[in-house]
Amino acid sequence: MPTAKMMLAEGKIEEARAEASRIAEDVTRYIRKRSTVAVERTVLRLLGVDGVDEEGVPVANLMVDQVLKQGKLAHGVARYFIQALAQTGGDVATLCSDVARGDADILSFQTLPEGEIRARGAQLAAAALARIAAQTHTARGVSAPSLRRAVAASLRDCRDRQYL
Repeated sequence: MPTAKMMLAEGKIEEARAEASRIAEDVTRYIRKRSTVAVERTVLRLLGVDGVDEEGVPVANLMVDQVLKQGKLAHGVARYFIQALAQTGGDVATLCSDVARGDADILSFQTLPEGEIRARGAQLAAAALARIAAQTHTARGVSAPSLRRAVAASLRDCRDRQYL
């Protein structure tokens, strides 16, 4: 079957490709600087945030709302969660209970150095990865190494987007 060919100058084609690439890069930079409520809740759940308040609102939602109300969602909720966790003894369940009761605001804690936040975040993510791998391997017969690779890729993407 014959195909129609457009008679365009090679230079124009290259210009269009370069412009398309520039636009895609601009969009990517724009997106990476922003986050969504759903992404932030998911990151918190990955890090072990669980439970609900007395009205049945998930603790992850409460934490995201705390950050959202202060206009700091673009910085990522994980950093505030990690800072609060580090300064309250490091127990996720206790921090979740405190937030659920209204006794803790994850934005009220002292800012930690970026390196410490990232190191603690990596530890939490590694623990989450191990927990997910164990649960999935047991429940579905999925190979732990393939799941580890998939989750590791997701974590790298989170770090690249500065969610962690």
